[in-house]
Amino acid sequence: MSHPYLISKIADPLFALLIGSSSAYLRIQRDLSEEKQQSTNTTDASVQSQTQQGRPPQVKAQEIWSLGARRVGMWWRGEFSGLK
Repeated sequence: MSHPYLISKIADPLFALLIGSSSAYLRIQRDLSEEKQQSTNTTDASVQSQTQQGRPPQVKAQEIWSLGARRVGMWWRGEFSGLK
């Protein structure tokens, strides 16, 4: 007998939303960290403090959610060319 659901009829879609949103959150966080790292590397090295060198810059959750909302809005309107 095959089972039509992995967990249950209600839990499967919730699990999919959780996995999808968390992976999008982590991807956007990584992208923003890399952007900040590149912009930090282009600034004057003497301005940077010793403690921040070698560490990825911290990205705020608000930045991640605003970029995610902007990407979803672009997708919803059909503007796929600007998505990364």
